[in-house]
Amino acid sequence: MTWGVDFTTQARTDLVGLEPGVNESLIDTLMAWMADGPPRDNGRVMLGIEFYEAVIADDYLMAYSVDESRQRFVVLWLRSQPGTTPAP
Repeated sequence: MTWGVDFTTQARTDLVGLEPGVNESLIDTLMAWMADGPPRDNGRVMLGIEFYEAVIADDYLMAYSVDESRQRFVVLWLRSQPGTTPAP
């Protein structure tokens, strides 16, 4: 089975101007999830929406939500991980 991935407008904006290594790490992560779906680690609920977070390239947190019934996940946003300073 193959999982699908979507991006919110905010996530697409967050991806602009990232270092090549971060983009590669993000793509590698998403491609790995396409076969079995994303992990359900670091779950949280905000405004009634359950989402999860994954570390990308050691310096970023990617938030995503999972739709099991459709076998899709949506990337909500990508932010600098608290306590880190991403490479320029």
